[in-house]
Amino acid sequence: MDAYGTARLAAKDAESAIVARICEDFNLTPVLARAHYEQMARYFSEFGEIALRVGELCYLAVASEEPPGKPIAACRKVQVALELATPEDHEVLRTKGLSAMRHSAWPASPVRPRCKADC
Repeated sequence: MDAYGTARLAAKDAESAIVARICEDFNLTPVLARAHYEQMARYFSEFGEIALRVGELCYLAVASEEPPGKPIAACRKVQVALELATPEDHEVLRTKGLSAMRHSAWPASPVRPRCKADC
């Protein structure tokens, strides 16, 4: 295959196509565009959507090893899945209603986090 054909196939690769668009859109050199692409790929892998089960929501929390007093914007964040209701809560909801479930939520049924990565 000639150089033209090889370059054309490389342009069809998704990563290469995105890097080319970054070059055009932001008037960057290919080296800088690739660096931006790689950094964004790391961000998306770190903060990409966590798989949730029914009754959970995704929350971005400050990592547990961050020291007190550090500005939140400067802290490393981790994704956690928060369980909105435990099986006990479902039983209380079924037998006693929503008001009773709300009152039983603290501290009897604490929110249980499930981390995507090390928390």
